[in-house]
Amino acid sequence: MSRLDSAIRRLQAQRLCLNAAVAYVEELPGPVLELGLGNGRTYDGLGDPPAARECLEICKYFIDNGIKLILSSNGGLRREDWWRKLGDLFSHNSSFVEFHIGVLADTNHLYRVNTRFSKIMANPRAFLDTGATGECTLFPSNTINTNSRRP
Repeated sequence: MSRLDSAIRRLQAQRLCLNAAVAYVEELPGPVLELGLGNGRTYDGLGDPPAARECLEICKYFIDNGIKLILSSNGGLRREDWWRKLGDLFSHNSSFVEFHIGVLADTNHLYRVNTRFSKIMANPRAFLDTGATGECTLFPSNTINTNSRRP
């Protein structure tokens, strides 16, 4: 894949993510606060909220103050126990995670450098097994032969 193709694919994925975020919040009353790391939304490992050491504490603060959260992640960071803690926390006020898996097992090594597909699939399962709400999406180029949005 050329650098141009990679950039186009990344921008298409970002557009899908932004459109999904708008659809989730457009009916919510009151202001919406979008938190991200880095310079704008990068949707890479540095922009993934679980990369922040204090992510659980930050989420707990907002949830304890009655704020519903929507967290976007590719699920590749942290261990299953961390995702279970997040699921327990998110199940208290209907906060949820958008898992942007983005890849299939046979293409993971092409697009997700230094990640393990088994971990990318295990973390959303750990989160969802707590009863918390989440949604899993694939990038448009990887939707062939898949009908499920849950890992």
